[in-house]
Amino acid sequence: MMVDLYSLPHDVPGHTEAMALADPYAQAAMLEAALADAMQEQRFIPYIQVHEFEALLLSAPERFSELFEHREKQIAMLMAECDRFASPELINHSQHTHPKVRIKRYLEDYHENVDGPLLAQAIGLPQIRQKCPHFDRWLTTLENLDREGMS
Repeated sequence: MMVDLYSLPHDVPGHTEAMALADPYAQAAMLEAALADAMQEQRFIPYIQVHEFEALLLSAPERFSELFEHREKQIAMLMAECDRFASPELINHSQHTHPKVRIKRYLEDYHENVDGPLLAQAIGLPQIRQKCPHFDRWLTTLENLDREGMS
């Protein structure tokens, strides 16, 4: 299961405690543990995306030019904005600065359900995993399931 941290419903198990933490990685880890505990099912491996799906796309904003032609200036501004963060997962989640709103600020015609998957495919998992350590850990967990006899 993959769910965005941004705008996560307040009734999710562990939400109050997790949101009291300052570190978004710690927030996600606490929420994932609370969800796993609530489900009590070893096959359920929750994943909270820090902060939302579009953070994965911001691992290589230069690749946006493949879908959004003749937008070099807008893409360069988006890239400059993203360069201030150690990881795209740390791009904050306020109403005016979460990853999707940053993308739409420069590329108004971005549609998450169409453009999002195409951009993710263009960027590729190796690049996303390199820039997004929390996402990488989740995929590694899933990849190791067969080795642990949980397939």
